Amino acid sequence: MGSSFGLIYVDSSREAPDVLVNLVLSFGLCRIAGLIICDDYLWSLQRHGAEDVVADPRIAIDAFKTINRRRLRILPGHPLQQLYLLKTAQ
Repeated sequence: MGSSFGLIYVDSSREAPDVLVNLVLSFGLCRIAGLIICDDYLWSLQRHGAEDVVADPRIAIDAFKTINRRRLRILPGHPLQQLYLLKTAQ
């Protein structure tokens, strides 16, 4: 079995496809009871002048949360525009 990590910090580009790939790969490397921290969750397209919704990392993070809802627990609070995900199952 490969390496596993107890803490993974995902701070990729703000392009949704890049964020989603990083989350999927990170999930495979994260051990059960490990923490995945997603940066830029509350980053706003309007605030930064982008018009393309694919440039919004929240779309990818929300899709990942939905797909893995039985294997994750969302920890409360969003300090520093981050979202904390606790891996509860493989």
